[in-house]
Amino acid sequence: MADQQFAIEQAVRVSHKHPQLGLGLTLVIGVIALLGLGTQSFAYEAQALSAGLPVVIAITVAVLQGLAKRSDKGSMQAVQQDELRQLSLQRAWRNGFLVALGLQPLLVVSLIWVSVKHEAAVMAVLTVLASLLWYDR
Repeated sequence: MADQQFAIEQAVRVSHKHPQLGLGLTLVIGVIALLGLGTQSFAYEAQALSAGLPVVIAITVAVLQGLAKRSDKGSMQAVQQDELRQLSLQRAWRNGFLVALGLQPLLVVSLIWVSVKHEAAVMAVLTVLASLLWYDR
């Protein structure tokens, strides 16, 4: 029984690392996208950062595979099919969707005051980033 509890606790720790790594990678890609939509000097910085992006993605995939090897598949399934986790995920997706909808009017008003080249693209990137941050909290 103690071994099963240890395996489930380890699977919980691994399942907590996956969204954190995914969110970090998404934030890096979102910042690069925002920089690319900015002025010419920011676009050069975005190009420099995006050159190193495949290395960051490869490291993230390697870390995720290493985490998957540490946990038992049955324990990971038990963690993923937990009823409280499923309820929490449903609530988080709904809240993230509502944040994305509520953010649109604020972005429209703020982008009117600030001159940006690609308003729709900036709105899309900021909406995805905001909803992911809200979802992750």
